[in-house]
Amino acid sequence: MALADHPQERVARFAEALQRFNLIDETELLEARLIDFIEAAWPWVDSAEFQRSWAVDAICQHLEAVTRGDIRKLLINVPPRCTKTT
Repeated sequence: MALADHPQERVARFAEALQRFNLIDETELLEARLIDFIEAAWPWVDSAEFQRSWAVDAICQHLEAVTRGDIRKLLINVPPRCTKTT
């Protein structure tokens, strides 16, 4: 599957297009998904470039599920080199 065909990439491109047409505002985009908020806020957290990984995506998805009440208890083990320290 090419990167351009990845569902998240298509959603991101669609969101960018909507934002250009002022149909939705940046705040709504960042509140919709935790990973988007983290990526946007990263420059204030660390001077290094944000490197998105499967682990960070999975953590965000699970934390969103906790927020919705889909998951009541959550234990997260993080592999090396996946921004654990930060």
